[in-house]
Amino acid sequence: MTKKLLESIACDQLPVSIVESKTFRAFLHEAEPQFMFPSRTTLRNSLLPQRAKLIESQLMTGFEHLSRIYLTLDLWMNRRMVSFLAVTVHFINSPWELKSRVIACDQFVERHTAVNIATAYEEIVMKFGIRGKVRRVVADNASSMVRAFDVCLPGLYGDEVRSESSGENENEDALDILEKELDLDEVLALLPPDWSSCFAHTQQLCIRDAFKDPSVRNSAVATVIHKCYSIVAAIRRSTVAAPFLEKIGCTASRQRY
Repeated sequence: MTKKLLESIACDQLPVSIVESKTFRAFLHEAEPQFMFPSRTTLRNSLLPQRAKLIESQLMTGFEHLSRIYLTLDLWMNRRMVSFLAVTVHFINSPWELKSRVIACDQFVERHTAVNIATAYEEIVMKFGIRGKVRRVVADNASSMVRAFDVCLPGLYGDEVRSESSGENENEDALDILEKELDLDEVLALLPPDWSSCFAHTQQLCIRDAFKDPSVRNSAVATVIHKCYSIVAAIRRSTVAAPFLEKIGCTASRQRY
């Protein structure tokens, strides 16, 4: 029962305070009178972290049998101005089934620079032991995200490498230095994976840039789109129109990219 309770809280993103709800406790007591409820503190400080460690261990064991892994990265900020970095692994298992697993969704407290993004990426892939297996990373078109995978990852041009360069070898490339101590496979593992831009984000940027063109901005199509946007904006602020649309099965929502 405790395992199922943890799965329900984690999968349905329920607050841990649900174990203090009288109606929820009464419901579970009706189903299993002998069940001993864990406290909110025990859930937060012990049971959930232990469950997370177990799942991470299972994921790492599964990744050991994979030779190729593909990642998607998403760095965003919520309405409270708190940044998060999410990393999702995509792979094909032995029965040829496409699988996806979220291996990180961590608060990103650093500035959104290429070095900080690359450092966070490096820590995540090293933690799960997939550094040399990543074949491609898909992310948005932010300049810092592009540069994070356009240059070598942290450590490749670190202080130790720089200190070895002196005299006539002062301008020697860092890869040449590393090749003296590592074999080719180890050197290639240090290089960043191939990067591809998110298609949806690229499409959104193309549309936005297109509407900056005077010939498009003043066209009939732009006028129609502007009117549609104004109608949707008015509906979203109306206490009469919104319920009416919901009644007939329509909603006025806005998708962000």
